[in-house]
This record gives sequence, structure tokens and C-alpha cells, in this order.
Amino acid sequence: MTETSTYTKTARWLHWAVAVLIALMLGGGFLMEFMPEDNLSLTVMVFNWHKTFGLLILVLSVLRLVWRLTHKPPPLPPEITGFAKLISKAVHILFYVFMIGMPLIGWAIISTSRFPSKLFNALPLPKLPILRDYSG
Repeated sequence: MTETSTYTKTARWLHWAVAVLIALMLGGGFLMEFMPEDNLSLTVMVFNWHKTFGLLILVLSVLRLVWRLTHKPPPLPPEITGFAKLISKAVHILFYVFMIGMPLIGWAIISTSRFPSKLFNALPLPKLPILRDYSG
């Protein structure tokens, strides 16, 4: 593992890219509630962009986790106590669980749908192979 006194540029870039995408997803998710129900093409487009951003979060979060596991982060300040270190580590683990788990859950949900999904509103999104639509 490589040790540095600050986070690497790659770690900082991955951090902020994921943070911005998550903020956009949260804001967009709330705004999706107010979309006009009579405009199906707009609804499809917005939902496909939501799925695209979700998968971008998944890919960048996995890259971020790989980077984190192969590059030692800078040490915490010496005044941080043992309990605070434990809480810090737990929160970081939970963030990774959510950043990777939520997009996977979303992908699993749309994999059971008969409605097609498209990345960037153009490329077909493959369904997860472990999930099939058995409804008929």
C-alpha cells in the first residue's frame, strides 16, 4: 500500500465525482415526483438518466473502493481518540455499503421489469442475470 500525508488527486477526484452524482440523484429523485404524468416520453427519458447516473455511481464507487484498498489514507490527527477512530471507520464502511448497495438494489429492481432501460437514453441496459421476470 502506498502511504501519503494527504489524499491522492485520484482519491479526491473520485470522492467529489461520487458526491456530486449522489447529490444530483437525490435532488433529481425528489423532482421526479413532480413530473407531468401525461408526458410519457419525458418520464422515460428522466428515468433512464436516473438509472444512468445510478450506474455511474456504482462504477465510480467500486473504483473508489479499489483505490482506497490499494492506497493507504493519510493518518488521522493524533488527538482523535480510539472510540472516534472506531466510529470513523464504521461510518466509512457504511458509506461504501450504501454507495455500492443502493445502485445494485436499483439495478435489481429494474431487472425484474418488462420496461426496457437505456443508459444515456441510447444503450440498452442489461438486466442482472440472476433475476428474471417470472410474472408471466
